[in-house]
Amino acid sequence: LIDCANENGIDIYMNMYHFDMPEYLIKRGGWQNREVVEAYANFVKKAMEEFGMKVKYWFTFNEPIVEPEQQFLHGAWYPYLHDFKQSINVQYGITLAHCLAVMNFRKLQEEGKLIEGAKIGMINCFAPPYTKENPSPEDLEAVRMTDGLHNRWWLDVVAHGHLPQDVLDTVENDWKVEIDRRPGDEAILAQGKVDWLGFNYYQPTRVQAPDSKFDENGLPCIAKPYIWPERKMNVHRGWEIYPKGIYDFGMKIKNDRRRPYAECARSANPQLSNRRGAFTLDSARAEQHILCCSSRAGLDRGGNAFLQFESVTTSRGTTGTKKPRERGFYQTILQEARARRRARRQYRLHLCRQPEPWSVCRRHHP
Repeated sequence: LIDCANENGIDIYMNMYHFDMPEYLIKRGGWQNREVVEAYANFVKKAMEEFGMKVKYWFTFNEPIVEPEQQFLHGAWYPYLHDFKQSINVQYGITLAHCLAVMNFRKLQEEGKLIEGAKIGMINCFAPPYTKENPSPEDLEAVRMTDGLHNRWWLDVVAHGHLPQDVLDTVENDWKVEIDRRPGDEAILAQGKVDWLGFNYYQPTRVQAPDSKFDENGLPCIAKPYIWPERKMNVHRGWEIYPKGIYDFGMKIKNDRRRPYAECARSANPQLSNRRGAFTLDSARAEQHILCCSSRAGLDRGGNAFLQFESVTTSRGTTGTKKPRERGFYQTILQEARARRRARRQYRLHLCRQPEPWSVCRRHHP
């Protein structure tokens, strides 16, 4: 498969884990067992040794936040528990596994066992957090910890090689939840910095202060949902349609973490589009480019969105940002998007009307 892709000029983006841990490793404790963490890092190393001269682009994890949340916070996946301590320790184990895998990648790169220009990154389903228009201090605290556990935890590792200290302090000191941190872990975390970052965007997270600090299961109450009065919903998915979240998250990367890496984005929300763009985050035009791309993503209906943000640090540094474009600019984008949809629909109808077998027609619009 890899050889065939390379022969036809197709770049492979190799992701090493997506909720597919072998059952026998789950029975041994999963990500809470350091042996499993090291086994994953060794698995990644073996794969890179085997395919490192054929595959250029690597990712350690896809959506690492989902397993700890679904298994131990929401109880939606096996083992169907509500246990914040296990959730945070699974998240910590995945973080260490990522860092060890990146460390192995760097070693192989130094030894010349990877193709020239090879990159490694992580993909996560980041969800920009929002709250009320006039928030209370408690609402802002809910935003801080929601953002800290869901977004900043991973961003600080991949950009700076450490975890957010304010989040660790809250979890361990205020909530009295022990994280299995051991001597030498900080050196491992320091290896976690990546070349680029994948951004899967589905919907924003809107939160407000919880009614109590702990729920009936003894879990810390981080926040409770806030229903934005102006929200628009994808009723089939149950997700809010909010393309500006792509812009807000892109600007968060630009302003808060000035480590140069590329950022990719996709969305499984059908209301977000099949758009591609490449632009510089550390440039004067960054804000307009991100805003333009996020607007296009929200206007053109399609399957997946894939945005690639090339972050380049120049000798001049960041030169500021321009004001967002006027409304007429977005009206033009909307008209163009509608015209593209009409043309695409007419072309597909034309193909379907041809006296061709379905297999032939399907080649044009699978």
